[in-house]
Amino acid sequence: MTLASYYIYLIYYCHTFFFYNFQGMRIFFPENTLRPQSSIYRWPPIDNLVTKFTTTNTMNNKFHRAKILLQAAALLAFAVQMTLAVRYYVSGPSMVSTDVKALASMEEPLQITVCKIDQFNFTAAEKHGYLKEGNYYGGETDNSTFLSWTGRNGTLTANETRDSIFNSGADKIGSKDPSAGSMKTVLPLGQCKYFEGPLGSLLYSNAHWQNFFIVYIYDKESTYEIFISDPGMAPRFQLAKPLITGDRIIVKPTKMTRIHYYNIFLHEKKLNLNDGSCTNYPDQDGHQNFAECVEEENARKLLPVLGCNPPWMLNVKSCAKKLAKNTTIIAMASWLSLLHETSKTGYHYESKMCLKPCKQIFVRIKASKDSTINVSGYVHKINLFFDRSVQMENIVLAYDWTSLLVEMGSSLGLWLGLSVTGLFDILVLILGKFTNFMKNSGPLKIST
Repeated sequence: MTLASYYIYLIYYCHTFFFYNFQGMRIFFPENTLRPQSSIYRWPPIDNLVTKFTTTNTMNNKFHRAKILLQAAALLAFAVQMTLAVRYYVSGPSMVSTDVKALASMEEPLQITVCKIDQFNFTAAEKHGYLKEGNYYGGETDNSTFLSWTGRNGTLTANETRDSIFNSGADKIGSKDPSAGSMKTVLPLGQCKYFEGPLGSLLYSNAHWQNFFIVYIYDKESTYEIFISDPGMAPRFQLAKPLITGDRIIVKPTKMTRIHYYNIFLHEKKLNLNDGSCTNYPDQDGHQNFAECVEEENARKLLPVLGCNPPWMLNVKSCAKKLAKNTTIIAMASWLSLLHETSKTGYHYESKMCLKPCKQIFVRIKASKDSTINVSGYVHKINLFFDRSVQMENIVLAYDWTSLLVEMGSSLGLWLGLSVTGLFDILVLILGKFTNFMKNSGPLKIST
C-alpha cells in the first residue's frame, strides 16, 4: 500500500469521527459489512466514501464534500508538519550556551610539559642495536632473534637503555619547587619533564601576581618547547595538542639571560552527551579519564602478545627482558614503530574502545613581551600567567523528545481538533466496534 493510500484511509476515518461527533457511527462497520458482489466481498465504508464524492443531488451533500476536503487538507498539513518535526528531531540539532566561571573553581588537573627538541642520540642508539629512531619504540634491534628495550644483548635495564639514547635535559629543567616534576615519554619528542596537579596546588600567587607558574631552563645551547594540556585528554605517551591553540612556547638558545611572558586562557567545552560521541568520566567501567581508558585498551592489546608493556608506553608490567620473535610479536613491533612515525605528522591516537570525554579543556596561549636581564642562576625564566576566568561553552540538544511531544500535541489540536482525551475516546470506540464486528461477522469467506 502506498503512502497516498494510507492518507486516504486516514482522511476517511477522521471524517467519520468528526461528521458524526462520535455518535451512531452509522457508516463505521454497519450491518452486513461484508456482502457478495461480483463474486467478491466489498467494503461498504469505501462505497460510502465514493457516494459522498459523487452524489450532488442535495445541498447537504455538497457541505459534506466540502467538509471532507477541509479535513483532508488539515490532515495533510498535520502529516507534513510532523514529518518535518521528526526529521528535525532525528538530525539531533544542538545549541550553544556560554558562561564564565572562576579559575579557582576548576577541579580538573592540568599538566605543564617541557620537552627538549632533537634529543635522540643516534650514535648511542646504534651502539645498543637500534638503527633507526622508530626501531627503539618497536623494540627492534639488529639482533634478528628477539625484541628488546634493553639493548642488543638484553643486558641493560629498560631505564639504562632509555637514558643512554635520549638526552632529555631533565636536569636543566626546574620550577619554583626544585623537587617537583616527573618524566615520561612523549611521541615523537622523547623524554619530557612534566608538572601536574589541580590548579589550586599547581599554580602560585603572591602580592604582585595571581595564578602563575614559572619554568626555569638552565641551558644556553638547546631548544625547548612547553605544552599546557589536560592530562586526561590523551594517553600517557601523547599530548592533547589538538586542544592547544594560539602561540607556541618555544625557548631557543641564547647568550643572554631572558625572561619570557605568556598569558594562558582556559576554555571549558561540554559536548552533547545524548549524541553518543562522548561520555562522562569516571565512566561505568571505572576509568577516571580518557587516558586511563586508553592505557587499559593498549594493555589488552599488548599483554596477550608480548606478555608485558613497552616501557615507554606504560609503566605497569614493563618489558624487562628479551622477547623471542614470532609472527604476532613482529607485527606488534611494527605497529609500535608505526605509532611513533605517524606521530611526527601530527597523528593523534584514535581509540576504538574509549569514548572521548564530554567535558574538554581547551588552552589558548598568547605570547607577551620578552626581556633580557643580567642575572645569574638561570638562562631562561618562563612566566605563565593564567587568566582568572574560565570561558564555558555548553552544547545541548536544541530539540529533544519533549519538544517533539509538545509539537505533536499542538499540531493535533490545531489541525485535527484532538486532545489526549479525544484520542482516548477514539481508541475506545474503535476497539468496541472492532470487537462487535469480530463477534458478528464470523470468518471471512470468498465466493466462487
